[in-house]
Amino acid sequence: SPSFPSGESRPDRKNDIAETFAEQIDESFGEYILPGVFNSAFNPEDAELYVQQRTWVAGGRKPGGDFAYEQYLHQNFYPPAASDYPLLIVVGGEGTGKSTLLRYYFDCYLPNFNQFKRDEDKVDKRLLEECLSRLLTLYVNLRREPSREAVERKIFGTFRAQIQKRFKEISTENDYAMWERRAHWEEAHHADGEQNFPNRNAYRRDYVREFIGNDSIFVEEAFWYLGRQRDSEGKRKYYISLILDDLDQQFRDIQLYVINVMLAWLSDRAYHLSPMPGDEQSYIDLWKVILPLRPETLRSLGAPLHPVEKKLTLELGGVAQTPLLERRTQKLKSEIKSSGLQVESDHFIEDDDTLVYVPLPP
Repeated sequence: SPSFPSGESRPDRKNDIAETFAEQIDESFGEYILPGVFNSAFNPEDAELYVQQRTWVAGGRKPGGDFAYEQYLHQNFYPPAASDYPLLIVVGGEGTGKSTLLRYYFDCYLPNFNQFKRDEDKVDKRLLEECLSRLLTLYVNLRREPSREAVERKIFGTFRAQIQKRFKEISTENDYAMWERRAHWEEAHHADGEQNFPNRNAYRRDYVREFIGNDSIFVEEAFWYLGRQRDSEGKRKYYISLILDDLDQQFRDIQLYVINVMLAWLSDRAYHLSPMPGDEQSYIDLWKVILPLRPETLRSLGAPLHPVEKKLTLELGGVAQTPLLERRTQKLKSEIKSSGLQVESDHFIEDDDTLVYVPLPP
């Protein structure tokens, strides 16, 4: 142990060390390790910084190994073999990581599925890639929106931007097929209207102009158009799922508005019913809607949600802190060693009467 001249105090270098390695500490112990935008690339190497183990409180049989909650979510989301619950509610208290669980599942666990599995549990790479190409998962965060009108603009504006990013020509492709539910292109009056335009598409472009400018109409017609498409085997061509995050942070009247819109989108699927005769070709056919909610919010929304028969509630347990801190500490050590940064050799940290030497990186 180092010694100090009589009467001199040991140097307090905590702040110097923290400042020197601030970037490495933030990378290893920062709260937000996920990408800033949902559906953006996640580095699988950072998986060690994420919660791998939680207290299991979800009921039923706990999946084996790490990432039990991700496995359970996978069983109830991954198409086409997922359970037939169109509404998934992730319940947990403030700070339990509801949003983080979803971000990690969709941005890391799912696209890198085989990296988390033993050889005998891996899926065919080609089939995995095909399934991922069919997923359309739309995310909106409703925090800090001051009014129902603002929430409505946020939901429809955000979903529209994400849809158009994936399907750039969706509103005009296949002779404006997305607007069939509203326009009924085969009706005779359209043939008469086309006579005043150079061609059919010029007429249709003019006809849908007012629809295209309305975000809510655009989104709902896109949901209908994409949701009804099937491949040659009759399977869904696209699995459309919505994540409505931070609904907790809204007033109850806004929460009720969002729930009612969501239930209208899920239509009869939420109530274990078949579409009414004549509605088979007009209803919106979403794959899943996912709501992260606090327990108190779920209780306050009991009236509209209680009649929904086909919903699955996933209760989220607390984080296993010890293994998480151990992995993040190892990550920090590795980052410090590879940083090339140095501190003076007399830098020590005194904590609980224990003097700990901080070595120079090699």
